[in-house]
Amino acid sequence: MWCLGILGGSGAWPNPEKRRKAETILRGVLEMGGELLKGGASALEVVETVIAQLEESGHFNAGSGSALNIIGKVEMDAGIMDGATMRAGSVTGVSRVRHPISLARRVMDYTDHVIMSGEWAEKLAETTGIEVAKPVMLPSKLREYYNYKKMFMEGIYKLPKNVGFFRKYHDMFEVIETVGAVALDDEGKLAAGSSSGGLWLKFPGRVGASAIPGAAFYADDSAAAVASGLGEYLIVTNLCFRVVDLIARGYSPQRSAERVIQVISRLAGEGTAGVLALNRHGEFGIAYNTKAMLRGIFCDRLRKPVIEF
Repeated sequence: MWCLGILGGSGAWPNPEKRRKAETILRGVLEMGGELLKGGASALEVVETVIAQLEESGHFNAGSGSALNIIGKVEMDAGIMDGATMRAGSVTGVSRVRHPISLARRVMDYTDHVIMSGEWAEKLAETTGIEVAKPVMLPSKLREYYNYKKMFMEGIYKLPKNVGFFRKYHDMFEVIETVGAVALDDEGKLAAGSSSGGLWLKFPGRVGASAIPGAAFYADDSAAAVASGLGEYLIVTNLCFRVVDLIARGYSPQRSAERVIQVISRLAGEGTAGVLALNRHGEFGIAYNTKAMLRGIFCDRLRKPVIEF
């Protein structure tokens, strides 16, 4: 038995053209991941591969499609975890790495650390064969940046330290296309991973949930989970760990996901998060408090991927 679940971001997804393109990309990536799992690839390998493809697409807030911080720079976060061994690796604040998820895997495989940041994470990339280059600024992302920066300068919204801002933030930017994946392979092993460019106009040096095991990704031998939304709340609730822990205690993935989204909703209100979980029996759990959440699943028992918003 094998299963693959991909998370493409929570929010409203109001643009029909953008929805169609996102669905097309997700379908292709799910089919590719399914073929790998069918051929005997490990859950860990597939999670890295499918997330790298989403980073490459430029359509999501990850990799080449990452949001820009307040000074117009890219700072990306990514993390990956092997449920069978409880090993994890992540990177934060990297700007010159084409596939941050692959660098997170290198942190896990080549070092004794869990999280590495910035310049020295990029030096690890250089020494382990990962392409490092000046980030490519997509014209669409630059247009968005200048539009949002203008709104910021005009005082249409501010960056205060309060819950109300983050709720308004999610409504203003419509969708936070953080990507993530969970997989179960034929050996019964699970893995999870996440990648993100973070919040638009974030302060330089901000660390997002995609770099924190337990926040936007987590896996053990019972389940794996990935989340999307406002990273500050994914971190303080330890959202993905909570979901996996409930599954380990005997709750279904669906009930576990729902219970934890209720927790974050009480803390921060609606429009803040979504989660996708998978247990070792191939059962999924999906819950979110946003207007929509792009996700797709594919298993050996399905004829084709299932994609929903």
